[in-house]
Amino acid sequence: VPIAPYQTPGSQAVADSLTPWIKDSEVFLLRNHGSVTAGIGLLDAYFKTEIIDSYCRLLILSASLGQPRRLTGAQLAELDALKENFSAESPAPPNSPVSSETTGPSASPPESPVGGSPGPLSSLSPEAIEAISAAVVRRLREQP
Repeated sequence: VPIAPYQTPGSQAVADSLTPWIKDSEVFLLRNHGSVTAGIGLLDAYFKTEIIDSYCRLLILSASLGQPRRLTGAQLAELDALKENFSAESPAPPNSPVSSETTGPSASPPESPVGGSPGPLSSLSPEAIEAISAAVVRRLREQP
């Protein structure tokens, strides 16, 4: 995950600091700020935020137990193979947890998370998901 250098909050320099990585990544860490994610829709970006947040928490916890140990190439390949067995075929971009079919205004919510029972979004209509998303964005904009 690229880490952009510190820039003054709210400045064009913050956006400009992502330029070297924007073609290759949809998840960024802004030094002394936090994370920024992009996606094929709000839900896709949200899932990526959840993933990077969980990953960072794991790194913090593992650092408290000693130096985190990186997986070998063979171990990573084995995990990738497992991931393919649990992933549904979709036209989503590489490493994207949400397909384009689940992000449009007339899209149906995801039927179930990977390897689990139907998630909380499965019973919501696309209109309800869109209304909730709009309310969340409004609340975020209202915060100082």
